[in-house]
Amino acid sequence: MAYRSSLAMMRWTTAFFVYQVSRLEGDLQIMILSTLHLILFCLAALVAVAIGVAIHERRRQRGLTEILRRIVRRRSHHHADDYPF
Repeated sequence: MAYRSSLAMMRWTTAFFVYQVSRLEGDLQIMILSTLHLILFCLAALVAVAIGVAIHERRRQRGLTEILRRIVRRRSHHHADDYPF
């Protein structure tokens, strides 16, 4: 339910912002929309970088897990006395 109210609030805020900007003069309107476009582009770039980092970290974790699994598998084939730790 909170998700729907958040979406409704975002829609209302966006509509209000667009209405207010549409009432401005030409140059000021272009400056505000250009700035907004730049901000949205930067946010999209940050999200893309965050997703890339998360994917890379997940793959690195999977690699570490596989390495540890191999070590445990090797040790389980030998006698416990051979490995004091």
